[in-house]
Amino acid sequence: MLYFRSDELSAGNWLHYGKRLLHLIIFQEDGSIWNAIPWFGLYYLISTPFIFAGGAIYVSKLITNIKNRRFGYEVLILSWLVVGLGTVVMQGVSVHKMNCCHIPVIILWTKGAACLLERFKKLAKPLLAVYFCCLIIFMGCYFTTFQRQISERQLQGSGKAIQAAEELFKSDIYEAVCLTPELRHSRVLFYTQFPTDKYREQVKWQNYPSKFLNTKSFGIFEWDDNKEDPYNEQKIYILPVSEAEEYVQKGWNVDTYDYVCVAYK
Repeated sequence: MLYFRSDELSAGNWLHYGKRLLHLIIFQEDGSIWNAIPWFGLYYLISTPFIFAGGAIYVSKLITNIKNRRFGYEVLILSWLVVGLGTVVMQGVSVHKMNCCHIPVIILWTKGAACLLERFKKLAKPLLAVYFCCLIIFMGCYFTTFQRQISERQLQGSGKAIQAAEELFKSDIYEAVCLTPELRHSRVLFYTQFPTDKYREQVKWQNYPSKFLNTKSFGIFEWDDNKEDPYNEQKIYILPVSEAEEYVQKGWNVDTYDYVCVAYK
């Protein structure tokens, strides 16, 4: 890290982040499918009313306890939630940045549901049935359509593609392995088990110095964000399946590994 990221804690963004936080609380998703599946949310969308009901109950109890000058554990849960949400609003709203809020939210959820069932005990079985149906539908989506979505988004097959490119490179007729910007250097380090000390010695950056550095090259691997020379016959290209057709039309060899291709002459 070359910069202290204090500029991300901006009061000027509170209103914008506040709107996003409200959206996240109501719809339980931040637009990233790897954080929450749309239409299901973090705790199922049917839980949102219970969460708000639990919050209202705890706030009511807190006010009553303050008036009567007595302690109640509600102040701990609400303080935890306020501090957590306040931190989220200052640094940017996303599911993984509000991990500290999940436990108090779940407590509010269970409190709201428990109070409803205390008044209407006959709703217990129907409510349980609804949640069970949500679970079944979620599992049906998670193991079918979602797997295809997330596999494409996360470039499934990258490990096999990198291994194949390394084998091709051993023929000594290529200059480098050029990767799509979507395939970050961290994945390449993981799949190749590239030694950390050698990486630190060899790495070159596209935008040094910068708060967020983009890797330009290390070892036999290089990245070309500008696509200045996308058809260099002395290079092996690793790219998404969606970009493979152009290389096929130009007579390149294209090997496909799930959602990733290796193109070479």
